[in-house]
Amino acid sequence: VWMAAAFIDAASPAVGRVDFQVEDFVPPRIEATLTAGAAWFDPASPMELELAGRFFYGSPAADLKTEGVVALIADPAPFEDFRDYHFGLEQEEYRPKSGGATN
Repeated sequence: VWMAAAFIDAASPAVGRVDFQVEDFVPPRIEATLTAGAAWFDPASPMELELAGRFFYGSPAADLKTEGVVALIADPAPFEDFRDYHFGLEQEEYRPKSGGATN
């Protein structure tokens, strides 16, 4: 348990005091931007992604350990001119594929 006190005059009693625990601390937040080299990927081929991180107060979050999960999902309308059509076998169900990565 930690305690913080506010004094107007060092010789006078504290005008305010608060007790807090270390687990009340909220760590800095990070914003991450993920960019891909292409809009479409072949699920059977490796894909390259770039992750840029910044702390919310602006400084770069370089060389931090990162961990993430990527999910491949089917585009329900892959062709602009055929938005009302469904492609593939009607009985076939696509299950999203996901995988993790650590840096």
